[in-house]
Amino acid sequence: GRVHLAVYDAAGRQVAVLIDRAFEAGEHTVAWHGVDSQGNAVASGIYFCRFICEGGSFTRKMVLLR
Repeated sequence: GRVHLAVYDAAGRQVAVLIDRAFEAGEHTVAWHGVDSQGNAVASGIYFCRFICEGGSFTRKMVLLR
């Protein structure tokens, strides 16, 4: 099904969209390398990863340390 995975900063602003497309069923891996949508490095701090799919959604907190 369709999957949307995005990273947000502590203020709730979208930093980067990692995935926005359909996937086959199964296990998949995605890496975020600490950059925004334009490829600029972001500051160390707290970020949130928001995952949305047909079955629901969830948000997880992440800490980026440089």
